[in-house]
Amino acid sequence: MTILTMPFAAYLHNIFGFPNDIQKAAILHFTERAQSIEDYTLTTHLDNTILNFFGSIDDLHKYGLSKYYNLLKEEVVENNLIGLFLYGADKSKDNKHYQTYNTNQGSTINLTRHSVCYILIKEYMEEEEVDDLCRKTPNFDQYYTSVTMENQSNNSSTLSDQQKSNIN
Repeated sequence: MTILTMPFAAYLHNIFGFPNDIQKAAILHFTERAQSIEDYTLTTHLDNTILNFFGSIDDLHKYGLSKYYNLLKEEVVENNLIGLFLYGADKSKDNKHYQTYNTNQGSTINLTRHSVCYILIKEYMEEEEVDDLCRKTPNFDQYYTSVTMENQSNNSSTLSDQQKSNIN
């Protein structure tokens, strides 16, 4: 049996193990969109969407973070933005600070691009729900095929001769 492991550098950026291939396909939709549409950037789209809900510190303190995370989740689901938020949850990507939220207990929460995306995905959604949303991405099958073909290509080119013989 051959065990393929995640490279250590990738682990440091993403210790929680996502995205899986289904999620990578949804991310690919947005990264290709950024490459093919002039004046479209993922981070601007992501920042504008997040700031629609987390832009007013007064409202955040008045109504609480949970209300805005739930509203943001509705936005992500209704507008099929899960791939965009999976992209933003990757710590290796550029991060942006939006707000510093002070809780009633005196704790400070820094609301950043990464933290908002990560908390939305990990605390307000189940993995199965995330994958179901990913499958609703326009042209999902095309992106998924591309991701799985790239994985097969990478796996075959990075396996040692010994590992390859164990597979056969």
